[in-house]
Amino acid sequence: MKNASLEERFLSTKGRINRKIFILYAVCFILFCLFLIIPTFLVIISTTDGTVVDISISIVSTLIELALLPSLFLGIRRLHDLDKSAVWIILCVIPLINMLFFAYLCLIKGTDGDNKYGKDPLSLDL
Repeated sequence: MKNASLEERFLSTKGRINRKIFILYAVCFILFCLFLIIPTFLVIISTTDGTVVDISISIVSTLIELALLPSLFLGIRRLHDLDKSAVWIILCVIPLINMLFFAYLCLIKGTDGDNKYGKDPLSLDL
């Protein structure tokens, strides 16, 4: 997948990704959220105009939700690396369970060799 488009990399459920790529995206997502939330918090505490606060919160919420979309696709591809069905992604919406599920996706090594979802992402012949 070396010459894959951004759509194939972040908006596709085909194939598998390893822990490293999944964790790197998670770190980037967290940094992106902080980059948005900190200035928004400063706007909230520095103004008394409710309209400005509402607009800034709406914009930040929309951007974060849009950034969450690729994480669902990457989560599915990470599940494929663990030889699990995409149905397991539903665990992301259950409070507290979602944190354990995220740790599972980050910590558990994927299936060695090829599986029914594709080639091993750690193999050299990608």
